[in-house]
Amino acid sequence: MDKDQKTCQICYKPSELFNYGAPCCNACKMFFRRVKTLQTPLRECENNEICYKNANEIVHYDCRLCRFQQCIRAGMIENQEKIRFFDVVPLLHQLEIEKRIILENYESSLDNISFEKVTDAETIQFKPKSLDTRYNYYDYEFMTQISTIDYLKKLDFVKMMTSSDSKAFLKSAYLNCAILSTAMHCYSRKMGFITFPEGTDVFPTDIDIIPKHFPQLELGIKCRMIGKLSELRITQEEFLLLNMIFICNPGISYLIGFQMFRTCLKPVVYY
Repeated sequence: MDKDQKTCQICYKPSELFNYGAPCCNACKMFFRRVKTLQTPLRECENNEICYKNANEIVHYDCRLCRFQQCIRAGMIENQEKIRFFDVVPLLHQLEIEKRIILENYESSLDNISFEKVTDAETIQFKPKSLDTRYNYYDYEFMTQISTIDYLKKLDFVKMMTSSDSKAFLKSAYLNCAILSTAMHCYSRKMGFITFPEGTDVFPTDIDIIPKHFPQLELGIKCRMIGKLSELRITQEEFLLLNMIFICNPGISYLIGFQMFRTCLKPVVYY
């Protein structure tokens, strides 16, 4: 056994144990297990996320965020037998339903909300939309954005990301997720083009440049995705898994915890 295998790859203390797919001591094994059950994001690091970067000097041993990120870098992963396709799909389906309910029936509790506020908040607060409220294109565009980000933040692996990783992930994932979800919702209702709720056009009515000068572009944007879903006869289960493939893009290598994407993809691969 070489020197690295005789050392815990998280806290760098002497250990010959192997847990969750990585050389680590029992203390770090229990820490990893506890963090995986948390329902809220880890508190941000006060030392610019460098607490566990140096094997010769741990800046702050009690920093849970840096310690968990070190677990990920070391290759720790949950036991594969716990990740089962038939457990994952109902959870994803429920999250999709909740997202749609929020989009159609709620509005943001905050005024002048920004992307930074949405991503920094532990939870996004919504309130029921009044019965006399009528949304236009801009309202539904805004609600689609924040309801999709809320959906993404509820995925287990997002709760374990650093603040910078989470923002990078949400920024890269929410648009594709929103487009595919909108298209699937319209396709499942046998519509030939995508719209926002209540039949609201996905193009602002006060800007007629695209419909007037580029009608084929408008037609392609509204119909092409639904046409492909119809051609492939995508089922709800297939949509949920396809959505996860788009969301969990392992090509986003600048994320520190990109191994987490592999974890999320395994139910899809094994199915």
